Amino acid sequence: MTDPTPSPPDFAKPQPGPRRPLPWRRAPIVLLLALTAFLLVFRLGTPGLTDRDEASFSEAVREMTVDGDWLTPHFNGATRFDKPPLIYYLMAVPVTVFGLSEFSLRLHSATAGVGLVLLVFLFARRHAGQRAAIYSAGCLAASLGFLVLGRAAITDMTLLLLTTGALFSFFRAYWSPAPSGRPWYRLADVLLALAFLVKGPVGPLAVSLAAAAFLFAAGGFRRYAREARPWLSVLIVLGISLPWFALMLVLHGQAYIDAAMYHTVTRYTSTLGGHGGTVFYYFPVVLLILFPWSLFLPGALREVLTRLPQPIPDPPLSKGGWSYFSRIRTSARLDAVTSFPVFLAIWVIVVFVFFSLSSTRLPHYVAPLFPPAAILVGTRFSRWMEERKETKTPPSLFFQAAAGTVLAVGVAGLDLVYGRYGGLVLREVPSAQAVDLGPWGLTLAAILFIGSAALTWAGFRRTWEAAWLSGVATVSLAFVTVVTAILPAVDAKFLAPGRNLARKAGTLVPPGRAWAIYEVYRPSFVFYSERRVVQIREGEEGHLAARIESGEVSAVLARESRVQRIKEIDPSLSVQDVQGGLALMVRGGGSPR
Repeated sequence: MTDPTPSPPDFAKPQPGPRRPLPWRRAPIVLLLALTAFLLVFRLGTPGLTDRDEASFSEAVREMTVDGDWLTPHFNGATRFDKPPLIYYLMAVPVTVFGLSEFSLRLHSATAGVGLVLLVFLFARRHAGQRAAIYSAGCLAASLGFLVLGRAAITDMTLLLLTTGALFSFFRAYWSPAPSGRPWYRLADVLLALAFLVKGPVGPLAVSLAAAAFLFAAGGFRRYAREARPWLSVLIVLGISLPWFALMLVLHGQAYIDAAMYHTVTRYTSTLGGHGGTVFYYFPVVLLILFPWSLFLPGALREVLTRLPQPIPDPPLSKGGWSYFSRIRTSARLDAVTSFPVFLAIWVIVVFVFFSLSSTRLPHYVAPLFPPAAILVGTRFSRWMEERKETKTPPSLFFQAAAGTVLAVGVAGLDLVYGRYGGLVLREVPSAQAVDLGPWGLTLAAILFIGSAALTWAGFRRTWEAAWLSGVATVSLAFVTVVTAILPAVDAKFLAPGRNLARKAGTLVPPGRAWAIYEVYRPSFVFYSERRVVQIREGEEGHLAARIESGEVSAVLARESRVQRIKEIDPSLSVQDVQGGLALMVRGGGSPR
């Protein structure tokens, strides 16, 4: 009788036992890691810190190193309970070594990014082979969202490294014979606890739900309970993360509880900061931040389902959704190789759905799906290479060609769009001026168009190595162009005016005194001035007058159009400098200190 169970999916073929890799086999990953490091570190200090997140985290690190309070984070002289302390400690290490700069404040993210690419390579190589591992790591390294987060002074790349390591450790532990898998479970526990200390509970919760969904599909809850000892996991996570939270509760009481609830539960259940949107918000977001690989992701997910083995025994209801569910359960239960793509697909879907249901939505929230998405696409490219004669032209190639063309045309038309809608930008960011990109805008458009065409052409010819290389080269060249020519131009017009005025205010305002921001408050003003800032909103002019009269405030930053109104509040204020539509006014003219 013929066994109705087909062999495991081709893109996840078991590999031979461990052997000493030949030197030439190490070359691709070494080159890829070098490329990743270059893309993440090259001109890492450009642009200046952006508002609001980068500047807020960086100022908290600056105040922590200056004041010596390594327990309670502060921003602008007030407690900052937005995030636990581990991210500030990690950011402070390069600051201590290299000094305070945009480069040192972002270096922790770049380091975590290189580590994540290596981690994806090692995990994919174990379960899908050398070629698939290289393709997977390359898809991750050459994606827009990864490169942006890997160059930002925020939590997300560090969180991504920790949560990805936790899920990789969980999967390896689950398929390791007991008791050899227990050290991997313990490693997953430690990484989750550290992730908790980086950004709080939401990120670890999302990936924990992905692990739980896999256990449900595999019918593995009893096995997990027997081998992983969940009670020990709880003790480890709480033992590592709970002491700091307990100290905050003791030191700050209800103020900390309110802030913690606001930045976790309220952020998920309510729209904060105007960052809302519908449940479909992340469809275009994922399309953009994983471009060009995102266009191959739907097909990769569909392939996981279509290549599943038939359920054993075949259930009474064998059609429709139940059939897919039964086949998923069968795949998840067979072995590590067969369940590997199912695990990745569950990971992507759970993270996507979890954050789509959140009321507050920001593009980087779905970063935890970057690694599994990259591996799914990378293994798909690897399988296409193995089956290039039998592989039909995937529809995603047509979408990729169309999307690349639209993106290139959009970049080429940036000047036209800015000319029409620039007024809206100027109202939000008064320091913004028309940015003349010169030939670089068209250069970027040409890179995107030619690269997209090369990827599509190589795909139609079934030369998938060339298609993958075209994608990696396109993203790399486009990103270097942006960092070299476009970001400095944007920085000079949008960010530099406010930054320069804040630094000047820091030389005019005595230590221990404050300066005021009228209507145009940005956290970066606090960081670059290294002085406390008093935020004055429209209608609070009386508060400003009182603070100036008391001597608490000796300088004011406002829109240039508001200078006359400020002088009516205090005629002794005189304009010290004007840049980018912003005016710095100082009482009595001021003098550098």
